[in-house]
Amino acid sequence: MQGSSEALEDLSSGLAQIIGEVRRIMADLRPSILDDLGILPALNWFCREYEKTYSQISVQKEMGISEDEVPDSLKTAIFRISQEALNNVAKTQ
Repeated sequence: MQGSSEALEDLSSGLAQIIGEVRRIMADLRPSILDDLGILPALNWFCREYEKTYSQISVQKEMGISEDEVPDSLKTAIFRISQEALNNVAKTQ
């Protein structure tokens, strides 16, 4: 019986790790801040996090648009393209 209990605990621990990883991946692909606050705060947040991860890279951004000028249908695409572009920069460092 002891072995079954340990196996169940190991399985439970493994599932918790998998759930945490899936949540992290989901947040990376579409952070909740995008829905809660909009594209501009989401991009600002991502740039701050990016600079924490890649401290040798400084991100300078200029956003000459207001939140209401960006259609909801484009916000995820803009975020993902910006994210991928900056991640490509990190790969060249």
